[in-house]
Amino acid sequence: MTNITEIVELIFRLAVVLTTTFLIPYFRSKTTAEQQQKVRLYVKMAVQAAELMYNDHGAGAQKKQYVINYLAEKGYALNGDELDVYIESAVLELKRSLAE
Repeated sequence: MTNITEIVELIFRLAVVLTTTFLIPYFRSKTTAEQQQKVRLYVKMAVQAAELMYNDHGAGAQKKQYVINYLAEKGYALNGDELDVYIESAVLELKRSLAE
């Protein structure tokens, strides 16, 4: 069981490193700093709300749709990859804060 946990943690950390190294800088170059800050804030708020509203395992699709709808209400439409990066970042931040 410990080996599986260590492998999952290693994969998760690798995904975070790749995301922060390659994808986030790419998306930052496509938007202004103010837009990025607002999108990150809105995604973070929507992810936290979705986690509270849909706390079932396997509700990932519902949570993602909630985030998409929330962003649309705020006037933001992100493509799939860009949205996934922001969501994963917000989820990681939420998990870190809950672990502390």
